[in-house]
Amino acid sequence: MTTSLSISRRSLLAAAAALAATRRSFAEDGPPGSAEFSLLMKQGRYLPLLRFYNSQNTTAAAWLEAQLAAMTGDEVAAFAVPDTAPRPVPDLAGCRAVDALETIVQAARTRQIVILNEAHHASRCRAFAAHVAARLHGEGFSVFAAEAFDNSARPSAAAAALNAGGAVTPETGWYLADPVYAEMVRAARRQGYRFAAYEARASQLQGTSGDSEIEAREDAEANNFIADVLDRHPKARIFVLCGYDHVVKTATPDGRTWFAGRLKAKTGIDPLCIAQSWALPSAAEEPALKTVLDTFAPTAPAILFDKHDRPFNPSMARAVDVEVIHPRLAAVDGRPGWLATGRKRATFTLSALVGPHDLIQAVPAAEASAPNAVPADQYPMTPSAREAVFFLHEGRYEIRLETEDDRRVLGELKA
Repeated sequence: MTTSLSISRRSLLAAAAALAATRRSFAEDGPPGSAEFSLLMKQGRYLPLLRFYNSQNTTAAAWLEAQLAAMTGDEVAAFAVPDTAPRPVPDLAGCRAVDALETIVQAARTRQIVILNEAHHASRCRAFAAHVAARLHGEGFSVFAAEAFDNSARPSAAAAALNAGGAVTPETGWYLADPVYAEMVRAARRQGYRFAAYEARASQLQGTSGDSEIEAREDAEANNFIADVLDRHPKARIFVLCGYDHVVKTATPDGRTWFAGRLKAKTGIDPLCIAQSWALPSAAEEPALKTVLDTFAPTAPAILFDKHDRPFNPSMARAVDVEVIHPRLAAVDGRPGWLATGRKRATFTLSALVGPHDLIQAVPAAEASAPNAVPADQYPMTPSAREAVFFLHEGRYEIRLETEDDRRVLGELKA
Protein backbone atom coordinates (compact mmCIF):
# COMPACT_ATOMS: atom_id res chain seq x y z
CA MET A 1 0.00 0.00 0.00
CA THR A 2 1.29 3.43 -0.77
CA THR A 3 2.10 5.81 2.00
CA SER A 4 1.32 9.50 2.26
CA LEU A 5 2.52 12.30 4.45
CA SER A 6 -0.76 12.33 6.33
CA ILE A 7 -0.98 8.65 7.13
CA SER A 8 -1.72 8.03 10.76
CA ARG A 9 0.64 10.57 12.28
CA ARG A 10 -0.43 9.41 15.73
CA SER A 11 0.46 5.85 14.73
CA LEU A 12 3.91 6.95 13.66
CA LEU A 13 4.36 8.84 16.92
CA ALA A 14 3.22 5.78 18.84
CA ALA A 15 5.72 3.66 16.93
CA ALA A 16 8.51 6.09 17.77
CA ALA A 17 7.47 6.09 21.43
CA ALA A 18 7.41 2.30 21.48
CA LEU A 19 10.87 2.20 19.97
CA ALA A 20 12.18 4.72 22.50
CA ALA A 21 10.73 2.68 25.34
CA THR A 22 12.35 -0.47 24.03
CA ARG A 23 15.73 1.26 23.81
CA ARG A 24 15.73 2.27 27.48
CA SER A 25 16.85 -1.17 28.56
CA PHE A 26 18.53 -4.15 26.99
CA ALA A 27 17.96 -6.34 30.05
CA GLU A 28 15.98 -9.57 29.83
CA ASP A 29 13.51 -8.22 32.37
CA GLY A 30 13.25 -4.82 30.67
CA PRO A 31 10.39 -3.55 28.50
CA PRO A 32 8.77 -6.04 26.11
CA GLY A 33 11.03 -6.71 23.17
CA SER A 34 14.20 -5.30 24.75
CA ALA A 35 16.04 -8.62 24.55
CA GLU A 36 15.24 -8.93 20.85
CA PHE A 37 16.11 -5.28 20.30
CA SER A 38 19.46 -5.84 21.99
CA LEU A 39 20.23 -8.71 19.61
CA LEU A 40 19.86 -6.31 16.69
CA MET A 41 21.78 -3.47 18.35
CA LYS A 42 24.67 -5.56 19.67
CA GLN A 43 24.85 -8.57 17.34
CA GLY A 44 23.15 -7.45 14.15
CA ARG A 45 20.45 -10.11 14.41
CA TYR A 46 17.25 -9.05 12.64
CA LEU A 47 14.94 -12.06 12.77
CA PRO A 48 14.27 -12.21 16.55
CA LEU A 49 12.99 -8.63 16.58
CA LEU A 50 10.99 -9.18 13.40
CA ARG A 51 9.30 -12.18 15.06
CA PHE A 52 8.61 -10.13 18.17
CA TYR A 53 6.93 -7.26 16.30
CA ASN A 54 4.93 -9.77 14.28
CA SER A 55 3.59 -11.29 17.52
CA GLN A 56 2.26 -7.95 18.79
CA ASN A 57 -1.24 -6.81 17.87
CA THR A 58 -0.76 -3.04 18.01
CA THR A 59 -0.58 -0.29 15.41
CA ALA A 60 2.81 0.83 16.69
CA ALA A 61 4.22 -2.69 16.37
CA ALA A 62 2.81 -2.98 12.84
CA TRP A 63 4.67 0.17 11.76
CA LEU A 64 7.88 -1.00 13.43
CA GLU A 65 7.49 -4.38 11.73
CA ALA A 66 7.09 -2.58 8.39
CA GLN A 67 10.31 -0.65 9.00
CA LEU A 68 12.14 -3.83 9.92
CA ALA A 69 10.70 -5.66 6.91
CA ALA A 70 12.20 -2.96 4.69
CA MET A 71 15.52 -3.36 6.47
CA THR A 72 15.50 -7.09 5.76
CA GLY A 73 14.80 -6.54 2.07
CA ASP A 74 11.15 -7.62 2.11
CA GLU A 75 9.52 -4.71 0.29
CA VAL A 76 6.16 -6.46 -0.09
CA ALA A 77 5.82 -6.91 3.67
CA ALA A 78 7.05 -3.38 4.31
CA PHE A 79 4.23 -1.94 2.19
CA ALA A 80 1.53 -4.07 3.83
CA VAL A 81 0.73 -1.30 6.34
CA PRO A 82 -2.61 0.38 5.62
CA ASP A 83 -2.92 3.89 4.25
CA THR A 84 -5.67 5.60 6.22
CA ALA A 85 -5.70 8.88 4.26
CA PRO A 86 -5.87 8.40 0.48
CA ARG A 87 -5.52 11.61 -1.51
CA PRO A 88 -8.11 13.02 -3.92
CA VAL A 89 -7.28 12.38 -7.57
CA PRO A 90 -5.42 15.48 -8.80
CA ASP A 91 -6.26 17.52 -11.89
CA LEU A 92 -3.19 17.04 -14.06
CA ALA A 93 -4.33 19.13 -17.03
CA GLY A 94 -1.37 21.04 -18.45
CA CYS A 95 1.16 19.36 -16.16
CA ARG A 96 4.49 17.98 -17.36
CA ALA A 97 7.08 15.73 -15.73
CA VAL A 98 10.78 16.62 -15.58
CA ASP A 99 13.83 14.82 -14.22
CA ALA A 100 13.86 15.09 -10.43
CA LEU A 101 17.62 14.97 -9.85
CA GLU A 102 18.40 17.66 -12.40
CA THR A 103 15.61 19.86 -11.07
CA ILE A 104 16.82 19.49 -7.48
CA VAL A 105 20.42 20.26 -8.39
CA GLN A 106 19.38 23.40 -10.27
CA ALA A 107 17.18 24.60 -7.41
CA ALA A 108 19.83 23.82 -4.78
CA ARG A 109 22.46 26.06 -6.34
CA THR A 110 21.11 29.10 -4.50
CA ARG A 111 20.39 27.36 -1.18
CA GLN A 112 22.52 26.66 1.88
CA ILE A 113 20.23 23.92 3.19
CA VAL A 114 18.39 21.18 1.28
CA ILE A 115 15.89 19.06 3.24
CA LEU A 116 14.63 15.78 1.77
CA ASN A 117 12.10 13.60 3.53
CA GLU A 118 11.53 9.85 3.45
CA ALA A 119 8.99 7.21 4.40
CA HIS A 120 10.67 5.20 7.13
CA HIS A 121 9.41 1.89 5.74
CA ALA A 122 10.46 2.57 2.12
CA SER A 123 14.13 1.84 1.44
CA ARG A 124 13.89 3.26 -2.08
CA CYS A 125 13.57 6.72 -0.46
CA ARG A 126 17.06 6.18 0.95
CA ALA A 127 18.38 4.99 -2.40
CA PHE A 128 17.14 8.21 -3.98
CA ALA A 129 18.58 10.25 -1.10
CA ALA A 130 21.98 8.70 -1.85
CA HIS A 131 21.76 9.95 -5.44
CA VAL A 132 20.73 13.42 -4.24
CA ALA A 133 23.58 13.54 -1.72
CA ALA A 134 26.11 12.57 -4.38
CA ARG A 135 24.91 15.25 -6.81
CA LEU A 136 24.78 17.92 -4.09
CA HIS A 137 28.31 17.13 -2.97
CA GLY A 138 29.40 18.05 -6.47
CA GLU A 139 27.71 21.41 -5.90
CA GLY A 140 29.63 22.11 -2.70
CA PHE A 141 27.47 20.50 -0.02
CA SER A 142 29.72 19.07 2.69
CA VAL A 143 27.59 18.31 5.78
CA PHE A 144 25.05 15.48 5.94
CA ALA A 145 22.61 15.93 8.83
CA ALA A 146 19.92 13.40 9.69
CA GLU A 147 17.40 12.71 12.41
CA ALA A 148 18.51 9.08 12.05
CA PHE A 149 21.90 9.61 13.71
CA ASP A 150 21.67 8.78 17.40
CA ASN A 151 21.69 11.99 19.40
CA SER A 152 20.90 10.70 22.89
CA ALA A 153 23.91 12.56 24.31
CA ARG A 154 25.52 15.82 23.28
CA PRO A 155 27.76 15.78 21.32
CA SER A 156 26.45 12.90 19.22
CA ALA A 157 28.68 9.85 19.68
CA ALA A 158 27.15 8.34 16.55
CA ALA A 159 28.09 11.26 14.32
CA ALA A 160 31.58 11.31 15.82
CA ALA A 161 32.02 7.56 15.21
CA LEU A 162 30.86 7.84 11.60
CA ASN A 163 33.12 10.84 11.00
CA ALA A 164 36.04 8.84 12.40
CA GLY A 165 35.44 6.04 9.89
CA GLY A 166 33.76 3.61 12.29
CA ALA A 167 31.54 0.75 11.20
CA VAL A 168 27.94 1.54 10.40
CA THR A 169 25.91 -0.30 13.03
CA PRO A 170 22.35 -0.13 14.38
CA GLU A 171 23.78 1.63 17.42
CA THR A 172 24.65 4.64 15.26
CA GLY A 173 20.92 4.99 14.61
CA TRP A 174 17.83 2.78 14.28
CA TYR A 175 17.22 3.65 10.63
CA LEU A 176 20.85 2.87 9.80
CA ALA A 177 20.00 -0.79 10.38
CA ASP A 178 18.57 -0.61 6.87
CA PRO A 179 21.33 -1.72 4.47
CA VAL A 180 20.19 0.93 1.96
CA TYR A 181 20.59 3.66 4.59
CA ALA A 182 23.93 2.21 5.68
CA GLU A 183 25.22 2.20 2.11
CA MET A 184 24.06 5.78 1.64
CA VAL A 185 26.12 6.79 4.69
CA ARG A 186 29.16 4.83 3.53
CA ALA A 187 28.98 6.41 0.09
CA ALA A 188 28.56 9.90 1.55
CA ARG A 189 31.60 9.34 3.75
CA ARG A 190 33.68 8.29 0.75
CA GLN A 191 32.57 11.45 -1.02
CA GLY A 192 33.83 13.56 1.88
CA TYR A 193 30.68 14.45 3.80
CA ARG A 194 30.83 15.17 7.53
CA PHE A 195 27.88 13.87 9.55
CA ALA A 196 25.82 15.80 12.09
CA ALA A 197 22.92 14.88 14.38
CA TYR A 198 20.01 17.02 15.54
CA GLU A 199 17.31 14.66 16.84
CA ALA A 200 15.52 15.66 20.06
CA ARG A 201 16.96 14.17 23.22
CA ALA A 202 14.86 12.52 25.94
CA SER A 203 15.46 15.42 28.31
CA GLN A 204 13.96 17.80 25.74
CA LEU A 205 10.74 15.77 25.60
CA GLN A 206 10.35 15.11 29.31
CA GLY A 207 6.81 15.56 30.55
CA THR A 208 5.25 15.64 27.09
CA SER A 209 2.96 13.25 25.23
CA GLY A 210 0.74 13.19 22.16
CA ASP A 211 0.46 16.56 20.44
CA SER A 212 2.63 18.29 23.04
CA GLU A 213 5.39 15.77 22.34
CA ILE A 214 5.19 16.52 18.61
CA GLU A 215 5.48 20.24 19.32
CA ALA A 216 8.38 19.74 21.72
CA ARG A 217 10.21 17.47 19.30
CA GLU A 218 9.89 19.84 16.33
CA ASP A 219 11.21 22.75 18.37
CA ALA A 220 14.03 20.69 19.89
CA GLU A 221 15.11 19.46 16.46
CA ALA A 222 15.27 23.01 15.12
CA ASN A 223 17.18 24.24 18.19
CA ASN A 224 19.59 21.30 18.05
CA PHE A 225 20.16 21.88 14.35
CA ILE A 226 21.08 25.49 14.99
CA ALA A 227 23.37 24.69 17.95
CA ASP A 228 25.02 21.52 16.67
CA VAL A 229 24.99 21.93 12.89
CA LEU A 230 24.73 25.57 11.83
CA ASP A 231 26.76 27.08 14.67
CA ARG A 232 29.52 24.53 14.12
CA HIS A 233 29.44 24.83 10.33
CA PRO A 234 28.16 28.39 9.70
CA LYS A 235 29.38 28.58 6.11
CA ALA A 236 28.78 24.96 5.14
CA ARG A 237 26.10 23.84 2.73
CA ILE A 238 24.02 21.14 4.39
CA PHE A 239 22.01 18.19 3.11
CA VAL A 240 19.32 17.04 5.56
CA LEU A 241 17.37 13.78 5.55
CA CYS A 242 14.26 13.58 7.71
CA GLY A 243 11.00 11.67 7.93
CA TYR A 244 7.55 12.55 6.66
CA ASP A 245 6.15 15.93 7.74
CA HIS A 246 9.38 17.25 9.27
CA VAL A 247 10.06 18.62 5.76
CA VAL A 248 7.00 20.89 5.80
CA LYS A 249 7.97 24.56 5.95
CA THR A 250 4.57 26.25 5.99
CA ALA A 251 2.15 26.20 8.91
CA THR A 252 -0.49 23.48 8.56
CA PRO A 253 -4.23 24.27 8.68
CA ASP A 254 -4.33 23.13 12.31
CA GLY A 255 -1.62 25.67 13.17
CA ARG A 256 1.26 23.24 13.57
CA THR A 257 4.76 24.21 12.47
CA TRP A 258 7.11 21.35 11.70
CA PHE A 259 10.92 21.15 11.83
CA ALA A 260 11.66 22.82 8.48
CA GLY A 261 9.24 25.67 9.18
CA ARG A 262 10.69 26.28 12.63
CA LEU A 263 14.23 26.19 11.25
CA LYS A 264 13.32 28.80 8.63
CA ALA A 265 11.62 31.03 11.22
CA LYS A 266 14.48 30.82 13.72
CA THR A 267 17.34 31.37 11.26
CA GLY A 268 15.91 33.29 8.32
CA ILE A 269 17.40 30.63 6.03
CA ASP A 270 14.92 29.38 3.43
CA PRO A 271 15.70 25.67 2.89
CA LEU A 272 14.88 23.85 -0.32
CA CYS A 273 12.28 21.34 0.92
CA ILE A 274 11.68 18.17 -1.09
CA ALA A 275 9.03 15.52 -0.37
CA GLN A 276 9.21 11.97 -1.69
CA SER A 277 7.29 9.83 0.81
CA TRP A 278 3.94 9.68 -1.00
CA ALA A 279 4.59 8.73 -4.62
CA LEU A 280 5.94 5.24 -3.99
CA PRO A 281 4.60 2.65 -6.46
CA SER A 282 3.37 -0.64 -5.07
CA ALA A 283 1.04 -3.50 -5.89
CA ALA A 284 -1.87 -1.58 -4.33
CA GLU A 285 -1.64 2.03 -5.44
CA GLU A 286 -4.31 4.46 -4.28
CA PRO A 287 -6.29 6.11 -7.13
CA ALA A 288 -4.46 9.45 -6.90
CA LEU A 289 -1.03 7.88 -7.26
CA LYS A 290 -2.20 5.47 -9.93
CA THR A 291 -3.52 8.42 -11.95
CA VAL A 292 -0.22 10.28 -11.70
CA LEU A 293 1.84 7.24 -12.70
CA ASP A 294 -0.51 6.20 -15.50
CA THR A 295 -0.52 9.74 -16.92
CA PHE A 296 3.22 10.38 -16.99
CA ALA A 297 4.72 6.86 -16.87
CA PRO A 298 8.10 8.16 -15.64
CA THR A 299 11.12 5.92 -16.07
CA ALA A 300 13.19 7.85 -13.51
CA PRO A 301 12.27 9.95 -10.46
CA ALA A 302 10.31 12.97 -11.68
CA ILE A 303 8.90 16.29 -10.50
CA LEU A 304 5.71 17.76 -11.94
CA PHE A 305 5.23 21.32 -13.16
CA ASP A 306 1.87 22.87 -13.96
CA LYS A 307 0.83 24.89 -17.02
CA HIS A 308 2.19 28.04 -15.35
CA ASP A 309 5.60 26.38 -14.96
CA ARG A 310 5.23 26.13 -11.19
CA PRO A 311 6.00 22.94 -9.23
CA PHE A 312 2.88 20.80 -8.89
CA ASN A 313 2.96 18.72 -5.71
CA PRO A 314 0.13 16.16 -5.75
CA SER A 315 0.17 15.34 -2.04
CA MET A 316 1.86 18.38 -0.49
CA ALA A 317 0.60 21.44 -2.41
CA ARG A 318 2.62 24.47 -1.24
CA ALA A 319 3.88 22.86 1.97
CA VAL A 320 7.19 22.00 0.24
CA ASP A 321 9.07 23.33 -2.77
CA VAL A 322 8.91 20.19 -4.91
CA GLU A 323 7.65 16.62 -4.66
CA VAL A 324 9.35 13.60 -6.21
CA ILE A 325 7.34 11.00 -8.12
CA HIS A 326 9.02 7.60 -8.09
CA PRO A 327 8.60 5.45 -11.22
CA ARG A 328 7.28 1.94 -11.50
CA LEU A 329 10.28 -0.28 -12.16
CA ALA A 330 10.28 -3.96 -13.03
CA ALA A 331 12.02 -6.35 -10.67
CA VAL A 332 15.54 -7.46 -11.56
CA ASP A 333 16.34 -11.07 -10.66
CA GLY A 334 13.52 -10.97 -8.15
CA ARG A 335 14.89 -7.87 -6.42
CA PRO A 336 13.43 -4.33 -6.56
CA GLY A 337 14.36 -2.56 -9.78
CA TRP A 338 15.37 0.65 -8.00
CA LEU A 339 17.99 -1.31 -6.03
CA ALA A 340 19.82 -2.22 -9.23
CA THR A 341 20.27 1.44 -10.19
CA GLY A 342 23.90 2.42 -9.65
CA ARG A 343 24.94 -0.93 -8.14
CA LYS A 344 26.67 -4.01 -9.51
CA ARG A 345 24.94 -7.37 -9.75
CA ALA A 346 26.90 -10.04 -7.89
CA THR A 347 25.97 -13.66 -7.25
CA PHE A 348 26.96 -16.12 -4.55
CA THR A 349 26.44 -19.87 -4.95
CA LEU A 350 24.84 -21.61 -1.99
CA SER A 351 26.24 -25.00 -1.04
CA ALA A 352 23.06 -26.07 0.78
CA LEU A 353 19.39 -25.25 0.80
CA VAL A 354 18.26 -22.49 3.13
CA GLY A 355 15.27 -22.21 5.45
CA PRO A 356 12.01 -20.40 4.59
CA HIS A 357 12.86 -17.25 6.58
CA ASP A 358 16.66 -17.15 6.37
CA LEU A 359 18.36 -13.85 5.53
CA ILE A 360 21.31 -13.84 3.14
CA GLN A 361 23.62 -10.91 3.85
CA ALA A 362 26.61 -9.23 2.20
CA VAL A 363 28.65 -7.30 4.80
CA PRO A 364 31.50 -5.00 3.71
CA ALA A 365 34.74 -6.85 4.45
CA ALA A 366 36.26 -3.70 5.97
CA GLU A 367 33.56 -3.76 8.68
CA ALA A 368 33.07 -7.51 9.05
CA SER A 369 34.99 -7.65 12.34
CA ALA A 370 32.09 -5.78 13.98
CA PRO A 371 29.39 -8.36 14.80
CA ASN A 372 26.67 -5.75 14.36
CA ALA A 373 27.96 -4.17 11.14
CA VAL A 374 24.98 -3.43 8.90
CA PRO A 375 25.00 -5.44 5.64
CA ALA A 376 25.35 -3.62 2.34
CA ASP A 377 22.52 -5.79 1.03
CA GLN A 378 20.31 -8.51 2.45
CA TYR A 379 17.03 -10.21 1.68
CA PRO A 380 14.98 -13.30 2.67
CA MET A 381 15.84 -16.35 0.62
CA THR A 382 13.38 -18.78 -0.92
CA PRO A 383 13.93 -22.35 0.34
CA SER A 384 14.71 -23.72 -3.13
CA ALA A 385 17.29 -21.08 -4.02
CA ARG A 386 20.80 -22.24 -4.83
CA GLU A 387 22.16 -18.81 -5.68
CA ALA A 388 21.95 -15.43 -3.97
CA VAL A 389 21.71 -12.31 -6.14
CA PHE A 390 23.08 -9.14 -4.54
CA PHE A 391 23.28 -5.57 -5.79
CA LEU A 392 26.43 -4.01 -4.39
CA HIS A 393 28.95 -1.26 -4.81
CA GLU A 394 32.42 -2.32 -5.93
CA GLY A 395 34.36 -4.02 -3.15
CA ARG A 396 34.80 -7.18 -1.07
CA TYR A 397 32.09 -8.65 1.14
CA GLU A 398 31.64 -11.31 3.76
CA ILE A 399 28.55 -13.41 3.04
CA ARG A 400 26.49 -14.36 6.08
CA LEU A 401 23.31 -16.35 6.61
CA GLU A 402 21.01 -15.43 9.48
CA THR A 403 18.61 -18.21 10.46
CA GLU A 404 15.88 -18.36 13.08
CA ASP A 405 18.45 -19.51 15.63
CA ASP A 406 21.85 -18.13 14.71
CA ARG A 407 24.05 -16.54 12.06
CA ARG A 408 27.06 -17.98 10.28
CA VAL A 409 29.62 -16.96 7.67
CA LEU A 410 29.26 -18.68 4.29
CA GLY A 411 32.24 -17.20 2.45
CA GLU A 412 33.44 -14.08 0.62
CA LEU A 413 32.37 -12.26 -2.51
CA LYS A 414 34.00 -9.63 -4.70
CA ALA A 415 31.79 -7.19 -6.58
